Amino acid sequence: MVTHASMPEAVKASLNRMVGQWVLSTELSDRTVTESITFESRGDEDIIFYEVVGENFVTGEPTRMTGIFGWDEQTKSVKELAFTHLGGTMSGIGLITRDSWTDEVTRVHFLDGRHVTETVDRVFTFQSKNRFTLVWKNRMIDGKAEPGMVSTFTRKGTQEEGTKANGEGKPQPVDLSTDYVMTLHAPLDPVQAIDPALMIYNVREGGWVKGPRIEGKLKAPAADWLRILPDETMRLDVRGTIETTDGALIYVN
Repeated sequence: MVTHASMPEAVKASLNRMVGQWVLSTELSDRTVTESITFESRGDEDIIFYEVVGENFVTGEPTRMTGIFGWDEQTKSVKELAFTHLGGTMSGIGLITRDSWTDEVTRVHFLDGRHVTETVDRVFTFQSKNRFTLVWKNRMIDGKAEPGMVSTFTRKGTQEEGTKANGEGKPQPVDLSTDYVMTLHAPLDPVQAIDPALMIYNVREGGWVKGPRIEGKLKAPAADWLRILPDETMRLDVRGTIETTDGALIYVN
């Protein structure tokens, strides 16, 4: 009798949550990148194929990447291997259970006629069957530390994506009465991914406010705390201090 090794059921169940079509949104320090990604299982479902159409985070060029996740019986881990149509590659080793998923990834980009190597640790967190987040930590490009990133995967055609065929659940318009108080300019540092549920954006020097009855500058420390709650709601907690031109201090929350 011939036997063969197979992927553990808990690992297979975790991988199969990804099967389908997704919209991928990644917050970079200077822009937000939106991509389309499709995961597909074949055969005995021990291998997941995927294709990403979007943008290279390092070079900014449009790109298409094709890859697979598969089980390595020798190392008892999931291995990922992918290629882009621009000559780039990605390889990773993942530690995956039913409830958690971390991996170490090496990506090679072709930039300005030379190859650039990026290493990063990734942490996946599944909020629901239609949404999960990916935190990129400890990023290094050619040995130089780079800001972390946060990616959000939303399954296409779901309420989380903001579309629903029958139109139910569509927000109703609300009449609001507002007064213009001021314009606030707050230059932000790259995101700090504390964990999959908390991202912090520190405010750099140079922030200011200006309005009909107020003018001043932002004082450190100041930051935006973006929390992802268990029900998938995102809550923004903003805290800072304004020093007006006449010397008054105003706490903002």
